[in-house]
Amino acid sequence: MHRLIFFLISISIASGLSINGYIVDKESNNPLENVNVFIENSEVGTTSDKDGFFQIDNLPQNDYQIFFSIIGYKTFSKRLQVNENRKESLNVVLQKNPIQWKAVNVMGLIPSKHAPEITEIVETKKITNTDQETLSALLGNLHGIEVQSAHEYGRNVNISIRGSSDFKPGGYNNRVLLLLDGFPVSIPNSGSSDWNAIPFETIKHIEVVRGPASSIYGHNSMGGVINIVTRSGGDSNKWYPELRFGSYGSHALSLSFSGNKNETNFISTLGHGSSNGHRFNSGHEQTRLSFKINKSLPRDQKIQLSFINSNSFNGQPGFVYPDNPGLVSYRESNRVSSYLQFYYKRLIGKSLFSLSLATNQFKTDYNDRNDAPEEKIL
Repeated sequence: MHRLIFFLISISIASGLSINGYIVDKESNNPLENVNVFIENSEVGTTSDKDGFFQIDNLPQNDYQIFFSIIGYKTFSKRLQVNENRKESLNVVLQKNPIQWKAVNVMGLIPSKHAPEITEIVETKKITNTDQETLSALLGNLHGIEVQSAHEYGRNVNISIRGSSDFKPGGYNNRVLLLLDGFPVSIPNSGSSDWNAIPFETIKHIEVVRGPASSIYGHNSMGGVINIVTRSGGDSNKWYPELRFGSYGSHALSLSFSGNKNETNFISTLGHGSSNGHRFNSGHEQTRLSFKINKSLPRDQKIQLSFINSNSFNGQPGFVYPDNPGLVSYRESNRVSSYLQFYYKRLIGKSLFSLSLATNQFKTDYNDRNDAPEEKIL
């Protein structure tokens, strides 16, 4: 009987030692659920409930270092002395600490569960520091991508990912799809793309999908997809001038302006470049204009409008063999490429309504050089 009484008294004393309290968010003061509460160097702990309340019972008298942690918040610790037959109450405030992840791709035209895996992202720093002058030349430096063109600024560019495309003049039978901010920008009559029409200075980063994506984009993407993501305006007004010179009379000048005003950010770019080419009839000249506007509206609405226009002249040198000069080409071409894109979204309750519109226009005129022999005039 004495043993039984002693046992009950011991339980009563032990159960009187506990720690409890509430955990809230520092900014909103809302209770935080599922916060891990544990005592250092012990196996004792608990989690907070939906009201932010926690309690740890049956603690012996001692000094404790208590930790509070949850993903997305800074870990907080508190040293507390627990006295006999006393409940210690704490009011804990946690501060948010966002986790920095690698770049995450969001393609608004595709349900995420069907989106193919992006195997490489070419970041802004690599694009800015490159010595390449064109998009096709930059892509040619990436592993698994092979580029074929008549010359550095050539318009008839063929791009193959892991040997997926048959190289043919004019980009025919190309199985690599080019996207501009998620919108396809293929030339209708060939299915290929005007790879060098996109202003180099407007590119934020490049997303490369290696492998078939034809179930989503169609037959032109059997080899892979390359998505060009363009820059948006910044928080302050800034000018970005750029000037380049190279061999064979090559030069390029571009001027960009970026800014933000009245919930509207914008960026515009004007650029011009030319080159005499490294061999006969490989000259090049191009002028490009672009702008992009993002506007935030009331009721969780957003509008984005972007436009790119490229006017280019290209010589088409053909093939040169010392024993067959007849293969030299005197053809020239002028092309106008335009891309217009519109995107609208609105959050309605927990649902998102979005509208996407895009149009591409291409016009190419071919002619012969003034010094072309009569037998070369078509």
